[in-house]
Amino acid sequence: MSQLVPPPAGSDPTLIRFVAVAAPPYSLSSPDSEDVRLQWLRKTLADNGYDPDHYSIVSRKVVAMDRALLGESHRIFYDVRVQPIAQ
Repeated sequence: MSQLVPPPAGSDPTLIRFVAVAAPPYSLSSPDSEDVRLQWLRKTLADNGYDPDHYSIVSRKVVAMDRALLGESHRIFYDVRVQPIAQ
């Protein structure tokens, strides 16, 4: 339901893209669903060596994917400023 896209070589290593899906049961308009997506973000950051407590969302863009019987699906692109966990 989500993925982390590392920065391209030579670009700012502290700016990453996180992509999540807003589809039933995680609707685009539900604050609870957005909280779940942000939990996915924090877990993904921690799993990849970034500090899940120190990040900021620089931008959030929504792209429609599909309209089905169960509801609409969207992909949400978050540009996130991150900090690597200190070693």
